[in-house]
Amino acid sequence: MEFRGARINELAKMDDDFLDLMCRAGGRVLMVGVESGSDRILQKFQKGITRAQVIEVNRKLARFPQLVCMYNMLYGAPGETYEDLLETKNLILQLMNENPSAYVGAGGDWKPIPGTQLVEIAKQEFGFKEPSTIDEWIEIDTSDATEKIRHPWYTDRQDNLIRVLQAGVFVIDRKFIKESAKNKTLVYRVIRTLARIYRPFAMARLNHDIYWLPIEYDLMRIAGRVVASLKKQAA
Repeated sequence: MEFRGARINELAKMDDDFLDLMCRAGGRVLMVGVESGSDRILQKFQKGITRAQVIEVNRKLARFPQLVCMYNMLYGAPGETYEDLLETKNLILQLMNENPSAYVGAGGDWKPIPGTQLVEIAKQEFGFKEPSTIDEWIEIDTSDATEKIRHPWYTDRQDNLIRVLQAGVFVIDRKFIKESAKNKTLVYRVIRTLARIYRPFAMARLNHDIYWLPIEYDLMRIAGRVVASLKKQAA
């Protein structure tokens, strides 16, 4: 059983008895929108949660390893700084360290939702121009984009850090290795081997803030297209 859209402030209200009941009822996955490790950005998003709450909830969920929690992040919101992104990166590492069962989602670049406050901030403060055609709206979708999204307010340091995060989270929590373990085809075995090789490098990058030349992002996109093609052929 999988729960999508679980909120940190709701999980904070659940005691151990409730979580134990959820597990015994068949609950196995919680998908939680955290979005950022920066309290400043969380306030911009009007999430109604704090970084401290996320940490507290994660420690509670760690007592139930059979319940996999997938934390989803969002990078590159208007006004987000390099320092804000570092706070998110540090939170990701802490969540995984304190809860080995936790996964972290790939984390998309911020995408405009017409009429929202953040879009107005992006246009007024950073000269952002909304897509004007259906094709342009499709192109800005992270999963379908042919090019990496880079908003006008990104610095090179921000863009590199986002790329390393988006590539690294596929291996640092070992989710691809674990979730694809039953697939014994040659392509998947090769990708799993590459993921195991890359993991220590990804951890070194994130632990020591080394983000220049993030070529692994492009390699990750290629691997993703290969996997998607294989799934399509198997369907």
